[in-house]
Order: sequence, then structure tokens, then C-alpha cells
Amino acid sequence: MKEEILAKTIIIFIENLPAETIGTFNVTDIARKFKVSLSYLSRSFHKYNRCTPHEYLELYKIIRFDCTVGMPKKITVKDTLAVMKIENVNHFIKRYKIRMGATPGKYCKKYRQLRKETKKRFAALSKRK
Repeated sequence: MKEEILAKTIIIFIENLPAETIGTFNVTDIARKFKVSLSYLSRSFHKYNRCTPHEYLELYKIIRFDCTVGMPKKITVKDTLAVMKIENVNHFIKRYKIRMGATPGKYCKKYRQLRKETKKRFAALSKRK
């Protein structure tokens, strides 16, 4: 498989993983799935995406987490990580804080507060009309 096609295919594969399996997948699983060595996978992926497959998978987990907790229904951090099957919660929180600058709990609290304020502003604007 050509390197560029492999790199693009892996991104599509990762982005189509169901939320229930995202936490259990790792780069070794991806290499097995595409029947390539781990070093070839990493080298090819990095060449076309400027990050390693591990970094991309980690960032994608964070994005999926943010999308899940951003849903209108209030869902806890613990419940979200359970749905994503992320077992090492402490590691996820540590990596999340490094990447996002705040813990997932603080992010959720800030996001929910912002959503409440936006609803209030929208309601106030609606009353003016």
C-alpha cells in the first residue's frame, strides 16, 4: 500500500471508530488491521500528517470526549470515559490537561456555564423583538 494512501486511510479508519471502541484501540491494533509493521505505519503516517499515529489517536480521543460532553444532556466525565471504554482515567486526565490546559471536569464546567450564559443572552434578545 502506498504511504500516502495508508496515511489517509488510517485517519478515516480512526475517525470512523465507534465511541465504544475508541478507548480500547491503540497504534499496534491499527498496524495489525492494515497488516504493516508498527515502524512503517508510524513513519508513513508522520510523513504525511506531521504527527505520529499515537498523537493523532490521543487527540482524536480528546475531540470525541469534548463532543460527547458537549451534548445537551448532562453527562459526567466518568460516564463519558466509561462509554469510550477508557480505563486509565488518570492517564487520560493528565494527557487532556497537557493538551487542553485544563482538566476535563473544568472544561465541562466552563462549557456548561458558557452554554447557560448564551441561552440567557439569546432569551434576552428574543424578548426585545
